[in-house]
Amino acid sequence: MCTVDWGNSYHDLRWSGWNHRVARATGTVRTGCAPNFECAADRPARLRLSHPVDCGSALFFYTRLRVRPAGRPAYTEELDCPIQGDGDI
Repeated sequence: MCTVDWGNSYHDLRWSGWNHRVARATGTVRTGCAPNFECAADRPARLRLSHPVDCGSALFFYTRLRVRPAGRPAYTEELDCPIQGDGDI
């Protein structure tokens, strides 16, 4: 499972293209999993990570996530480097 924001969780991801400009996955997405809300049913989805940036200490991190859930509009999320000032993730 991978959770990127407060409302979506991603499960059973099968990735290809790690360490390239773009990484792609297929799996399922569950939306609406915010605290005090019931989660929606899982939907098949395709994910794409892109825009890798150097976050320091030779750590590259993808900063854009595009999700295409089956039967729903695609959406894009901007992600920040996870590195803190002292180099901790």
